Amino acid sequence: MNKFSARLALFNIFFLIFAGVYAQIPENYYDEAYGKKGVELQKALAGIITNGYRPTYYGKNGATEPYTDPNSGTTYIPNCSDGDTCNTYKAVQFLDKLMNDSTYDIYSYPCCDIDIVNSYGTITNGQQCTSYSFEHAFCQSWFSPNQANGTCEHNYNYPFPTCSDLHHLFPTDHYINSTYHNNYPYGEVWAAMRISQNGTKMGYPNIECCDDAIKNSIVFEPAKEFKGDMARALLYISIRYMNEDDNFATNAIINKSQFKPWALEMLKRWHQIDPVSQKEIDRNNTIFAIQHNRNPFIDHPELVEMIWGNDSLYDRFGQSGGVDALRPVLKHLNLNANSLELEFSENLEKASAENTKNYQFTQGIYAETAVCNENKVSLTLKGLKYNTRYYLYIQNIKSENGYVIKARSHHFLNGDHNSGYNFCQGPREVLTAWTFDMPSVLDDSLNLAPNTDVGVQSIFEKSMIYADGSYGSTDMTSSQISLVTTSSNNIGDPRKDHKKGSDSYVLQLTKRSSPELSIVFKTSTKNRKEIMLTFANIHTSSGFTTNTWAWSLDGSDYTTIDMENTIDNYGEISSNTNWWIREVDCRQIDEIENRDSVFFRLTLSDATSASGNNKLDNFVIYGEPLDYEENTTKIETIPTDNFTVYPNPNSGEFVISCSSGAQFSQMAIYDLAGKMIRKMNVTAERFSVDIKDYPSGVYFIRMSSHNGESVVKKTVIAR
Repeated sequence: MNKFSARLALFNIFFLIFAGVYAQIPENYYDEAYGKKGVELQKALAGIITNGYRPTYYGKNGATEPYTDPNSGTTYIPNCSDGDTCNTYKAVQFLDKLMNDSTYDIYSYPCCDIDIVNSYGTITNGQQCTSYSFEHAFCQSWFSPNQANGTCEHNYNYPFPTCSDLHHLFPTDHYINSTYHNNYPYGEVWAAMRISQNGTKMGYPNIECCDDAIKNSIVFEPAKEFKGDMARALLYISIRYMNEDDNFATNAIINKSQFKPWALEMLKRWHQIDPVSQKEIDRNNTIFAIQHNRNPFIDHPELVEMIWGNDSLYDRFGQSGGVDALRPVLKHLNLNANSLELEFSENLEKASAENTKNYQFTQGIYAETAVCNENKVSLTLKGLKYNTRYYLYIQNIKSENGYVIKARSHHFLNGDHNSGYNFCQGPREVLTAWTFDMPSVLDDSLNLAPNTDVGVQSIFEKSMIYADGSYGSTDMTSSQISLVTTSSNNIGDPRKDHKKGSDSYVLQLTKRSSPELSIVFKTSTKNRKEIMLTFANIHTSSGFTTNTWAWSLDGSDYTTIDMENTIDNYGEISSNTNWWIREVDCRQIDEIENRDSVFFRLTLSDATSASGNNKLDNFVIYGEPLDYEENTTKIETIPTDNFTVYPNPNSGEFVISCSSGAQFSQMAIYDLAGKMIRKMNVTAERFSVDIKDYPSGVYFIRMSSHNGESVVKKTVIAR
């Protein structure tokens, strides 16, 4: 997904002009923070973004009269534009409207086209992509609005700051907001229960490595493309309301307005793996025009590490400690089986380098051991999945000389490809699916054709489920296999308009007299590779707890598939009380790629009673086009010494020189207040920059690569 896409241009041209004129950062906006670090920097920023803050009315039916604060006597007249009394419903139409009037929705974009003008409100059909509601990134229940019923919906007659603060308020798919996120804490999902159209997940974290505060708790994880957006919105709350959080809650993720240590580390990691996008910059400028404050972490991403990270040991805001060249830097990374080999620029202090907590990973994996030998560290990783991209966030590691590493995020690929869950764009595509959502019965032969309109038509026509003894399946009776209704289930359903209620059927397999039951899926993988299969499962306490998958090219000779995600394999998490998405990873099986016919056999066993049963739903087979190739570089990061600025200080004319192989694609220059004053594509290793029309002072140069990695350096204009 490219968040720099032209499709993200705001639609209302008048308001773009309005924002361009009135959303300029006041000169010296961040002066009070200059020279500070850590808690003092956080306090200074809190004062900057609180002073002059002007709340809007919350919701769609906000009052039209000005609001006078009874404590300060200040009268607010919130405007979206001149002469237009504002509420959040109007504001987000300026902030998040795409060119076709649909929403820029972080939980389903770009898969859904929800009309931002006419589709605000509740949802009645239990489907994605139908209507949107306002999502508070910092949940309402966490900041406890001190009004009737404790909800923002009852505050539209006058502003309540946290309810209507646009910096953490997003229009989101109402179904995902209410059924996936709800009030669950943020986290990284290891055992998925639901996955939205764009890959947003809900489920359980890996109990072996997650914090005790969320162990065995459902968590909510935004898609990778929006992790940074969410992190910066949440960190904004931690400074904006640090002095106004008496009514805020304390729970697994927060202590009033401040995040608990495990959550803060996760947000710092998300902030780095998804850098600031142009969309966020535009949104920040527009919000400033409406409510007169800014999100500092969008203006100055380096603030995160200056407040909560290793950089606070050396740097102050706007002032470099000048020791970057002495701090260790990760130079090379290589994955060999489950061993990750790291090479640093300096010899390391052994104690810090062998502390596994200093290496944090995404997607529920962790370092089981760390062994340091001078400037090299070998990590033994636990939980790796094939053909998956992981992010590594390193911090707190010292060199032998006592300098602490500059915390950064690095990513690597385990395998040849990375296929994430994103149901509306490649490379992973749905080839065929069985969702059973139709009021029907099994036919006489106990065979089932796919019954959805998703998938590749030529493959759809060649696909079938067998339960009649064909191709190694069990010849089942009607007491062993049946279609039954369920009140609602869309777990693993790739469709936007999934069915529910009386139209929602699932396949039920019951033990009866057989020790095991087998069903067979016949399909085509023509012109496709990297084959995967997912399905949803729930079972009774005496139902089948073991599933064995096998593949065949002729429906006779089967080879067992090595399964990591078995039916009863979630440790302390009780699997017989929840629907789960189960993943069958066949991406290492070259023989089943590009075939007219492939057979997959599912065998269920180990049920403890004759009535023990499993309900199965939403069998989906995926593949990638044969011609799809992905960059398999093991490490795609930019060392901090990969570009230089000279002379520095300068008169406003200077040269940027990039090291060979740096692969920079874009340069942007910001003033001390966070305003971008120059942006250009990088097409040469050495080029000149002229900003001598701007006044003397400190400026920041951000160099970015195609993959989203960026490096920021300071230059000083001194005349």
